[in-house]
Amino acid sequence: MIEILTSVLVLITAYYAWQTRKTVMIMEQTNEANNRPVVSIGLGSRPEGVSFLDLVIRNSGNGLARDVTFNITGDELEVENIGSRKNRLNDVRMLAEGIKVLAPNEIRKTWLLSLIGQVDEVIKKDVHIAVSYKNSDFSKTYVDEFTLDFASMPRIQLGHDPVHNIDQEIAKIRKALEIRK
Repeated sequence: MIEILTSVLVLITAYYAWQTRKTVMIMEQTNEANNRPVVSIGLGSRPEGVSFLDLVIRNSGNGLARDVTFNITGDELEVENIGSRKNRLNDVRMLAEGIKVLAPNEIRKTWLLSLIGQVDEVIKKDVHIAVSYKNSDFSKTYVDEFTLDFASMPRIQLGHDPVHNIDQEIAKIRKALEIRK
């Protein structure tokens, strides 16, 4: 009888050990998911006008992204630099040299190009950027690939962010108030 009870107790203990291990694994996966970096790359229009594009790199995760590197494939894309020099996308400093640390919720932007006069050419481009990065303790490497979707960007629409014109609007209000005096 004692042998049977001992066997039952061993089985129950084994079951609880298995359940505990399963619970610990789920907790580790949840912890990793909650604290992992999530780096993404996309396009953004500039406040000066929606036809001026930035390359936007963001860490939307809760953990540090370390040793962020980029690999560009697909069509060749010429980008603009200060002084109107044209370079390749591979020559953009942030992409060529990578990023040592990208903090949670940090966003990095760099001027890419203007769609003015080249919309039809640019929207046909099929450009992919693979991003590789490590978590904060360098124990895990993540790799994601993104497509720069130029076709979804607004076509030639020049305009300004109203905030840039606020000083002119304030001057108009002051002038109108002076006339009323």
